[in-house]
Amino acid sequence: MSTPASSRLRLGVSSMTDVPIRSITISDFRRLDGTRTLPLDAPIVLIHGSNGAGKTSLLSALELGLTGQIRSLERQDSRYIAHLPTLGRDFAVVRVEVDRSFTDNDDPAAPLTAGGSRIEGTPALTAEAANFYGERCYLDQASLGRLLELYQHREGKQESALAQFVNELLGLEQLDALRTGLSAANDLRSLKKLADRLDDATTRADYAGADLTETTRDLTDARVEVDRARAAAQAAARPLGIDPPEGLTDDAAAGLTDGNADERVIAAIRRVVADQNLDTERTLLLDLQRDLIALGGRLDGAADRPSTHDLKQAREQLNEAAQQLDLWDREVRPDIEAWQRKARAAGVALDTDPGAAVARTLNEVQHLLDSQGALRAEQHAIHSRLDSEQQHLDSLQERLLDAQEHATALVEGLASIRIALTSDVCPVCDRDYAELGTGQLGAHVDAKVTQLSQQGQNLLDLRQERDALWATITGTQRELGATTAALLEPTQVRELEERASELARLGDAWQLLRPAVETGRTMRMAETQARRRVEELEAASSEEQFARSELSRSANTLRRPLPDGDSVRAIWEVLSAEVRSRIDEIGKQAIAQRKAILAAEQMEQALRRQADAVSRVADAAQRRSEWETCVKEGRRRQAVARAVFDAATDVRADVVQRVFTQSLNSVWRSIFSRLAPNEGFIPSFGIPTSSKSGLELTLRTVHRGGREGGSPQMMLSAGNLNTAALSLFLALHLAVDPAIPCLVFDDPVQAMDEVHVNQFAALIRMLARQHERQVVIAVHERELFDYLALELSPAYDGDELLTIELGERSLDRDHGIIRHTWQHDVAISG
Repeated sequence: MSTPASSRLRLGVSSMTDVPIRSITISDFRRLDGTRTLPLDAPIVLIHGSNGAGKTSLLSALELGLTGQIRSLERQDSRYIAHLPTLGRDFAVVRVEVDRSFTDNDDPAAPLTAGGSRIEGTPALTAEAANFYGERCYLDQASLGRLLELYQHREGKQESALAQFVNELLGLEQLDALRTGLSAANDLRSLKKLADRLDDATTRADYAGADLTETTRDLTDARVEVDRARAAAQAAARPLGIDPPEGLTDDAAAGLTDGNADERVIAAIRRVVADQNLDTERTLLLDLQRDLIALGGRLDGAADRPSTHDLKQAREQLNEAAQQLDLWDREVRPDIEAWQRKARAAGVALDTDPGAAVARTLNEVQHLLDSQGALRAEQHAIHSRLDSEQQHLDSLQERLLDAQEHATALVEGLASIRIALTSDVCPVCDRDYAELGTGQLGAHVDAKVTQLSQQGQNLLDLRQERDALWATITGTQRELGATTAALLEPTQVRELEERASELARLGDAWQLLRPAVETGRTMRMAETQARRRVEELEAASSEEQFARSELSRSANTLRRPLPDGDSVRAIWEVLSAEVRSRIDEIGKQAIAQRKAILAAEQMEQALRRQADAVSRVADAAQRRSEWETCVKEGRRRQAVARAVFDAATDVRADVVQRVFTQSLNSVWRSIFSRLAPNEGFIPSFGIPTSSKSGLELTLRTVHRGGREGGSPQMMLSAGNLNTAALSLFLALHLAVDPAIPCLVFDDPVQAMDEVHVNQFAALIRMLARQHERQVVIAVHERELFDYLALELSPAYDGDELLTIELGERSLDRDHGIIRHTWQHDVAISG
């Protein structure tokens, strides 16, 4: 009995819960436009649709939802994701519901979104189940004809997919993993790439050896440098009064080669330098030398100054000049100060030449008074011009108004008459204009209108002339305003005239005072010069006494008595020469000290470098020993790993030779013989061989009579070659425990004849009912679909068959989805 899926849901019939794949929801995926939800919860699902109806799109969407990728499309174009949405859509959405035992997702029907270059979302299956589905469960239509080629294809040193399947079948993964992990042990260079510590130990051992050689060379150089620095330090110590062989103990004097002797020489140099504080003494002598040089300059200056007799005469001249200046200040100075006060009150800025300042101020005031007359004349002229322009403007305005009124009224009247004219009879006076013999009345009126229009141009010219004159009047008014603003008030003019009179009087008064001012200036200069000369002479009289006091202080600083001699200059020369001599001696001692200190520091540095070189040589020797021990241990372990690798290789070869033909070839032969019982050549695996890159597999055919044939591609027809590929796919699926118990085929019977189809249907029944595999098959031929639906119909209680028809059938009420369940046949049982 067949029941539509939608009706089945309404009737409350329970669906299967022991199949891995339950349903799929597809939105805008390739050929499948819109959103569709299809149930898949049956042991066998048959999908039908004509070419282009979307069968492959449905199965591709199922693979995407289960595994997160579509392998057949990815092999053809790595950018296939951009083409998954239906044309005109930005993205496609796929949601597959699976049994919870096959997924890690919280939601067993989580959606995946594909579009552009990304796939967002989590696949429905676990990683292990997804990989098994892509390799062992789903056989797409495009891969069926190339399956043997795809299985044998390999890239670089990688094993082919078929070799990987066989390894899994034989249970050699761990053994191969052991061999792969130990393969690098056959070559030390390869082993170093994997064993970082071994490579690092070898490199470090080489570096340690090179470092030991280099540090040994550095130690030799350091010892030579110590000998050279020791000789330099001994030579620099002698000018300081240090004799190393005599100043050291007897055992050190025998040869200054031990460390303690070198340290004693360095300590002696530093002690002597510290005791001889040359910097303080040199600073004291330099200060004394500067004082003596300054004193010598003063002595040179005192030698050129006048004598004491000149001092008395200079004081008399100073008294006389001071009396004359005092008389001038009492008699003349008050008049000058009064004149200055009046000048400042008149606005004169006094400077070094008061007369010129008064004259300059008077000229400025007079110029301002003269400019007022010119401004008044200009104001009168502007008034006259403005009156004339205003009169002209009034005349133009009257002409403009008359012309405008006359022209407008006449033109409007004539225009009205012209409209009313129908003949030469005047509508105003009823007279026939034709009697005059000068033409028609309409032409005469038109001529008058034209003449008046020309008068309109004259009216426009009058307006332009009026506007230009108005602009001229506006400018004249602005000019009049500026001139009026520049004129002063009468009171201001009177004040200027009074100030000019005052300045003229001040100028005359200054001419009278000028001789007295010049006399006062001369007297003040004479008094200043006399006072300066008295001061110089007084300083010269006390210079000698000061010089003797300074020379006595300098002698005390030098810790010696004052030299004999009456001349101050002679005593100064003796002390200056002694200071120079002592400074030169201290300079020589300072140079010797610097050389000794530098030699001591260089010797210390050389001793430190020697000690450091000794330490580095010891460390380098220890490191080389340690790393060479590590390298030896690494080589020992390499030998052990090589032995284990060889043993694993031998065991693997034995397992492959013993198990290979007894397992996989038997299953493949059985399935192929069921599907193609009339084919004489049976495909099988050749004897596998091992290489460095893994297991080498070849495919061959064997005749039923036992004779070996060529490869399947050579010996089988195209149909049987597809059958061989399909049977190998099923053999590989059945050879191991399934990670997900399902098989999905995209039109696998397209090249089969009736016998093959019949055998294939029987095989599907066995897979679904005996091996408990959920089987999904898509076909495009209607007859094959109907035949398979009949052959795969439910055979016992609880068995189900789900048929899904795409294309126009999906528009029916049941959407082309029918669930076939087993029903008890009353007629047969009765």
